Amino acid sequence: MKEYFSKTINERGITLITLVITIIILIILATVTINGVFGDNGLIKQAEYARDLSSNATESEYESMNSLYEEYINMIEEDNENIDENRTLAEWFDSGQLNIGDYVDYKNPESGTYTANAVDTGIDNAGIGEITNQVFDVTKNQLNWRVLGKDETTGGIKLIAGSPVKSENIVNGQSVPYLFMYGAKAYINGNDILNNIGELYKNEYASSARSINMNDIDEITGITNDEKIKEVNMDAYLGNRQYGESYSFENQYTPESWINGKQQITVSGTVNGYYYTINSEQDNNAPTVKMSNNRAYEMLFYNTEIKGKQYWLASRGVYAGAGNAGFGQGRVYTEDAVSAGIVYMFASYNEESLIYAAVRPVVILKPEITLKQVPKISDQIEEEWNYEYNNS
Repeated sequence: MKEYFSKTINERGITLITLVITIIILIILATVTINGVFGDNGLIKQAEYARDLSSNATESEYESMNSLYEEYINMIEEDNENIDENRTLAEWFDSGQLNIGDYVDYKNPESGTYTANAVDTGIDNAGIGEITNQVFDVTKNQLNWRVLGKDETTGGIKLIAGSPVKSENIVNGQSVPYLFMYGAKAYINGNDILNNIGELYKNEYASSARSINMNDIDEITGITNDEKIKEVNMDAYLGNRQYGESYSFENQYTPESWINGKQQITVSGTVNGYYYTINSEQDNNAPTVKMSNNRAYEMLFYNTEIKGKQYWLASRGVYAGAGNAGFGQGRVYTEDAVSAGIVYMFASYNEESLIYAAVRPVVILKPEITLKQVPKISDQIEEEWNYEYNNS
C-alpha cells in the first residue's frame, strides 16, 4: 500500500509539472502571437501601414492626373483663344502646325462663269468640230482646298484646289473635263485664260486667285534657281540647248508672226523653257528631282496621267534644238514619268499642236486671315479621273 501511494504521488507530480510547462509554453506562444499581430511591427500595424501607403499613392496619382488634366484644359483654352483672336494662318504655318497638303475650309464662291472662246484658245483652227467655246462654271465645280505654301510677296497662305475644275466640253457624247488649246494663239493667250478661270474662286478672304504656275511647282520641288534648273533639265539631257542659251533661226516663224500673215522672220532669243521629272527611275543616268515629302508629292502629282488629272501651268517658255525653236505652255502630266514643265504648242518651222489638260486654281489668302476664319479640317476624298479624249 505504501508503495502504491508513493507511485501515485510520483505520477501526479509528473503530470503537474507537464501541465505547468505546457501552460508556460502556451503563454509564450500567445505573447509572440499577440506581438506579431498587435505589436509595433505586427501584422495589423503592417496592414495599416500598407493601407496608408496605398491611400497616399492613390491620392498622389489622383492629384497628378488632376494636375495634368487641368494643364490640358488650360492648353486647349489657350490654343482656342489664340486660334480665335490672335494667330493667323501664316503664323500657324511658320510654327509647323499647318503644313503643305493640309485641307482647310475655304468657302467657294456661290456663282461665277468663264468662257474660253474658240478664237483665243486657237480651237477655231484646230479642226475639232464639237469643241468651240469652253465654259467653266463655279456652281458645277465646288472644290476642296489644300495648303500649297506661303506667298513670298504678300505673306499670305497659298491654297490649291484638291482637284482641278472641269469644263463642260462634250466630245462624241462624252463629258470631257479638260481645257483644249491649240498652237500659236494658245501660246499667246494661255496664261490669261488659265488665270481668268482661277480668279473665279476669289472670295472675301482672298487677296487674289489664279492658276497654278511653274514657280509654284519649283518652290515645292526645290528648283529655285538657274543652276538647279540646269541640273535637272531633261530637254538639255536629251540633246537640246540648255536653259539660258541663245538661239537664232532664219526664215522661220514666231507665234506672233505666224498669226500676223505667216511672215517669215529671224527667230532668236534665249531658251527659257525647261521641264524635269520627279522621282523618276526610267533611266539611271537621267536627272530627276527627288521629293521626300510624300504628302506634297501626292497633292501635286498623283493621278496626273494623260487621261487623268493632268493640268495646265500658267507659265510659258521657249525651247531650242538644232534647227528650230518650240514655243509652249506649262503642264504637269505623267507619261513615262511624272513631268512638270513646258510642252510644245508651236514649232518655229510652222507646226501647231493640240494640247489638253485640266485647270487647277490657286488662291492667295490675305495675310491677316486666321485659322478661325479658314479652319483646318480633316482630309477629304478627291474624285478619281479617268477621261480619255478621242476625236475619231
